[in-house]
Formats: sequence, C-alpha cells, structure tokens
Amino acid sequence: MIQKCTEIPEKIPGISDVCPNISELIQNGNIYMVDYELLDNVKDDIIHGHRQYLAAPIVLLQETAQGLMPIAIQLKQKPGEGNPIFTPNKENPEAEAWLLAKIWVRNSDFYIHELVSHLLKTHLLAEIFFVSIFTSLHDHHPILRIFAVTGRYTIPINVAARNTLTNDTGFFKEYTGFGKDAQCKVLERAIKNLTYKSLCLPDNLKIRGVQNLKNYHYRDDAMQIWDAISEFP
Repeated sequence: MIQKCTEIPEKIPGISDVCPNISELIQNGNIYMVDYELLDNVKDDIIHGHRQYLAAPIVLLQETAQGLMPIAIQLKQKPGEGNPIFTPNKENPEAEAWLLAKIWVRNSDFYIHELVSHLLKTHLLAEIFFVSIFTSLHDHHPILRIFAVTGRYTIPINVAARNTLTNDTGFFKEYTGFGKDAQCKVLERAIKNLTYKSLCLPDNLKIRGVQNLKNYHYRDDAMQIWDAISEFP
C-alpha cells in the first residue's frame, strides 16, 4: 500500500501547518503515504450491544536513515475542524494522542491486510485461477499439473474460511468491528481497484514509486520470487 508522495496530498491540505518543511521533503523524494480509503464510510458493527468504530486514516511517512517513520496521521478522509492531523510530540514521543492515532492505524491496517491483501488477493483470486485452469486445460497440460500440486488445498481452505471466518457467525462478525455488510463493501471496493498491472509486481512497484525505497523487504523478497517464476521455461 505504500506509495511515494509527489505533491501535498489533497486530502491533507493542512499538513503544511504542522509540518512546515513538508514541500521540501516531498521534493526531495522523502515522503511516502499509506491511505486506507477503502474503509471510508464503511458501516461498523454492534457486538453484544456495543457499537464498534472504524477509521479510514491517511498516514504520511518520512524516509530516514532508520527507515520509514510516521510523521503525520489523519484518521478520516475528509479534512475539517473535527478531523485533526496528529503528529509526534518531540518532547514526549509517546504522547497519548499520537499513540492512540497509531493504534487506530494499526487497527485499520489489520482490516485491510486480512480482507484485501490476504483474503481477496491471496485466497479468492487463487480460487478463481485454480477453478479456471481445472475447467479449461487438458489433464496432462503442464500448468494444470503444477496447479494440481501447489493448489490442492486452495478450495478446502477457502470453504473453511467462508464457514468459520467471514460468515454471519464467524470470527470477523463476532470479534472485530466488521459486520458482514462491511466485509462485502470493502471487498467490492478493492476488486474495482484491481488491474492487470497491479498484479504484475514490477509495474506495481513503479506505479507506487517504491523501486528505490530503502529497507523495503516486501519488494526485495517478492522480486526474488517474481524473477524465479519468470525464468520458468
């Protein structure tokens, strides 16, 4: 989800007031952003009579010698008086407001990771390819033979997930702020953002501007796998 900022984000027009040197940092290529807009206006759930709450934060991070460090957090998508920009307190780096803002971000990150990165882009897409290959290719086709080995657990795992995790009485409904309607809403939004290039790692990295981001282990590890697959005869 990390992407390089090439200009001050329109969703955070007040960032210059709390980070006066933000324009210079962006110009130098040191500012990155993570935007959880998929969670915007998603209906939260009620668990045992208690209303749950969701945030759709925007996080700005600065690339430093120590790696990416968060420098600003806005918890809602639309700027306004009731939507302040939280920044680290230099006198007390773990000031309560900043710590709570970071907790909200981690909470939002959990939802996006589990529903989009994990469930959608891993399990559900794999099931689509798995079923398509098994219904389209000859029994002796080499690709089908590879999938027969690597994908043999795909369907059982996905069936189990639908029966225990994402159903009306599953884990997400019972133990998180996400009801079933919210799950479907986020998945619908996420699938609309999927493109062929977004699934091609080199193109994805280029679009997000993270080719040269230091200590970006996701890119480094994933490119090794991508290159290995590309060398298949």
